[in-house]
Amino acid sequence: MLRALDLPQETAPDVQKITMVGRNDLLVENHAGVMRYDDAVVRLRTHEGVLTVTGKELTLLEMANTRAYIQGAIASIGME
Repeated sequence: MLRALDLPQETAPDVQKITMVGRNDLLVENHAGVMRYDDAVVRLRTHEGVLTVTGKELTLLEMANTRAYIQGAIASIGME
């Protein structure tokens, strides 16, 4: 349907959108919940799997229904 309407894929509600600014700020949109959160690891459930963010001094600055804003020294981002 997105292609028929000529809309970008990131407008779909079941596709996560990840925006990183520098090495310290990360916004994840359209996630489905937090699985783990501490100062070294944040794991978010998504419709495509589990998104894992690792680093140091990680903090969830914003946590809304489908948005998570993570700040800290981000070392890696991966999907499982």
